[in-house]
Amino acid sequence: MTPFVKKHPYPLVQIHPDTAIKLGIEEEDWVWIETFRGKIRTKARLFSGIPPEIVHCEHGWRFPELPGEEPWLHGAFESNTNVLTDDDPQVCDKMGGGWPLKWALCKVYKAKVF
Repeated sequence: MTPFVKKHPYPLVQIHPDTAIKLGIEEEDWVWIETFRGKIRTKARLFSGIPPEIVHCEHGWRFPELPGEEPWLHGAFESNTNVLTDDDPQVCDKMGGGWPLKWALCKVYKAKVF
């Protein structure tokens, strides 16, 4: 385990405390973030410095401790925000040609823990 993973072992999503209360989410709860394209699992970090209608996810997460072969692929699709975005060329920005990787309408809800 790398020193970074020891300090920061889980992907986080920042949620305003008022929004978290409405959704029944507490600090470090596992939550699902879902868009029309897919969903990811991450831990909640309550943060009053973000607008109540916005959540902020960390990107690029994978879990190298998981097997590399299918279906695990080092957890590349479990908590990576790319799962939530649309890569259809029809939705590219008309001016710059980039995909909408910075925002998406989403649903956030507490994940069941077994």
